[in-house]
Amino acid sequence: MVSTAEDEEIFSKYIKAGVVKININKGINKYYADVQKEMEGKPLTAVMEACTKHMQKTVERYMKWFGSAATSIATQISSSLPSS
Repeated sequence: MVSTAEDEEIFSKYIKAGVVKININKGINKYYADVQKEMEGKPLTAVMEACTKHMQKTVERYMKWFGSAATSIATQISSSLPSS
């Protein structure tokens, strides 16, 4: 499964229409399974590392598309600041 500009456009339309929850589990799992198949026969730790990297890239892409990437960073920064 390769994410395309069409995917981004579809998600953008959903969000503009008021959708506030989008499940991405199937998309993430698809990337994980693709990498597993691609690395068949390689050491398990190498496969797990590659799968994790691909899943991270996928999550980052979704966060960008959904407009939550900057929000997530702001939340991390504010939660790490000492409270007054």
